[in-house]
Amino acid sequence: MDLAAPLGPRPTKAYVDKARTKCIAPTPIKVDVSPGEVPWPNLVVQAGPVVSTLYVIALLLTLPFYLTYYILVSFIFPLFLYAFEAIARTPCISSTVHNEVKPGDGCAFVTGADSGIGKDIALNLAGRGFDLVLTGYHEDTGGALAKEMKAKNPDIRVVYFAVRSRNRSPRVHSTRTSPSLSQADLSEPNAATKIYTLFPQLPSWCQDVSILVNDAGVGYYGAFVNVPTEKLQKMVQLNNNTPVGLMSYFLKPMLERKRGLVMNLGSIQSFDPGPSEATYGATKAFLLSISRAMHYELRSTGVSVTAACPGFTQTHFWKPGEEPLGAKVPCLLQQASACAAQCVDGMFARKPYVVVGNVGGLFNQILVTVGQMNTEDFGNWFVNTLWRIPTSQ
Repeated sequence: MDLAAPLGPRPTKAYVDKARTKCIAPTPIKVDVSPGEVPWPNLVVQAGPVVSTLYVIALLLTLPFYLTYYILVSFIFPLFLYAFEAIARTPCISSTVHNEVKPGDGCAFVTGADSGIGKDIALNLAGRGFDLVLTGYHEDTGGALAKEMKAKNPDIRVVYFAVRSRNRSPRVHSTRTSPSLSQADLSEPNAATKIYTLFPQLPSWCQDVSILVNDAGVGYYGAFVNVPTEKLQKMVQLNNNTPVGLMSYFLKPMLERKRGLVMNLGSIQSFDPGPSEATYGATKAFLLSISRAMHYELRSTGVSVTAACPGFTQTHFWKPGEEPLGAKVPCLLQQASACAAQCVDGMFARKPYVVVGNVGGLFNQILVTVGQMNTEDFGNWFVNTLWRIPTSQ
């Protein structure tokens, strides 16, 4: 049937309906979905091979501009802005220079110190002579961990307490004493309050905390709607709520002594949204934001807050065989000990945040710059490509 518009009378409603149906009605896309599950990986739409190739070509062509931008931001612009920054930081020059945190000022409290970056941060602080109060989830490693810290520096004292099940109390391993402690799970509501109330039960040398390291954290991979609600809430509680509570409690005594250091473990995902790890990336972005704001608030007090932002690190964060693409690139994957050393150095240098990684964090800084300089779609594609885990979900 010819659907061309007639020259004479006005088209009828039936004629117009037929024309619309024939010309614009799309063919519906059918996706087989099991009950209660959103299609994955179709939910996070992946660019096709042609588009991905064009993205890579565009990235390579514009790489000189990224490097130029990095040099300008890292070296040239700071020279011009130094005078303004000096004026803004003038009230805190004396306090940040002279109020150096030393082992005799108090102990270091490190959460998540039983493995990974947290363990190496604790070892680094032990090498600097700080007494340690450590928390972790693996109670059977407490004794060995305390001995390892003592082997690093025989003169330090160590207390380690591990969270057991919700119905049991944490077990304490100490080089001097083993007090009876009540339950304290960092992933539960009011965990910071429970932890803070444990300290009076610890030895006297544990009462003055001069360094707080919020390393404990958790991450779950997958489309947001496919991750169980309990896991989403656990991420927010453990990665954000507990560090905020611990800082609120331990910063006040630091301010009274006019010296102290706080480190919040962020990530290079703190700078960009992370598809397929939306909540995890958001929790790390929160830590970066609050650390930078608090660093400025405390600039004249002798106390500083630093966000350490590592990239792909050789830890047990990923299951064997499920490492993302970025963790398989040799120049991007960093050893945990080197990562921890850079994190601690940045904290003692009182930086608001530090991007750590191989070659002084150069490669990770370039990744951050690439993600921030591009459009929303390209930035999300870039992050999703690097962090995507090769699973069959």
